[in-house]
Amino acid sequence: MPIYAYRCKNSHEFEKLVKFAEVDKRFRCPECRSGSERVIAAFADKNSSVTRSQHQLNTRQKFTNW
Repeated sequence: MPIYAYRCKNSHEFEKLVKFAEVDKRFRCPECRSGSERVIAAFADKNSSVTRSQHQLNTRQKFTNW
C-alpha cells in the first residue's frame, strides 16, 4: 500500500497509508476534521545522475558477462 500526502482547506498536511481501492477517497484532516485533497509529492530517482538508457546498458552488461 502506498503512502499519500494530503492537505486540508486550512493548510494542514498529513500522510496516510492507503489501499489502492481507496486512492480516490477523500479523507478528513486529523487536526481540524475538514475535508482534504491529495497532494502530488516529488520523489527522487536513485539513478537521477545517469540516463535511463545508460543504466539499462550497465545492467545488461553486468548480467551478460560470462
